[in-house]
Amino acid sequence: MSIRYGIDLVLQPSFTAKVYKTRQIVCGQYSAWAAEMQMLRMALTPYFPCPDDRLPILISQVESIAGETRSQQPCLLSRAGIVADQAMNGVVVEFEASTELLELQRKAQEAAQSHSGGLLAEPFSPRIALLEFGAFPEAILPDAVEFAEGVASGLDVPQAATPWRLLLTRYSSEAAGDDWSNGRWAADLSWQQLYSHALYAAAE
Repeated sequence: MSIRYGIDLVLQPSFTAKVYKTRQIVCGQYSAWAAEMQMLRMALTPYFPCPDDRLPILISQVESIAGETRSQQPCLLSRAGIVADQAMNGVVVEFEASTELLELQRKAQEAAQSHSGGLLAEPFSPRIALLEFGAFPEAILPDAVEFAEGVASGLDVPQAATPWRLLLTRYSSEAAGDDWSNGRWAADLSWQQLYSHALYAAAE
């Protein structure tokens, strides 16, 4: 079994509930059963390795990052749109990159890099995936985006949400092997939330 970690952001439950329903309908329509079952979150880091003996340090770092926000008012994350991600033949909800979000992500990325040998090079794109690694031709992707937009509109998905929890998550996949960059993990991904920390002074 191959193990990786992630530092993830979960938005307020009322927003997440409507996005979850949107994803369920979209994935059902396009036969993306594995994506339908994954956790709804905004990944602040790519999947990264962490040696067992350094895990306590990582846990402390994530707790500290969350704690630093609790003297601040919650920031509002606005949806920028629902768009295609051709690299993973999928559909994502994109968000505007607010100053507060970028600072949170920077700290998460630094924490991850301190345990992964500096291997994290992916640019940050604030998003929540609705459909990943769809098993359909690329020509179908524009239809999937239009369908997702219609479903989100029909379900009245809010235009903005506040951050709710900062997670440290352990991800496992047999299919991924040693390479988590190419989506092989999508076939059998499982996860365990190791720690969940409240964010901001007045978050929902």
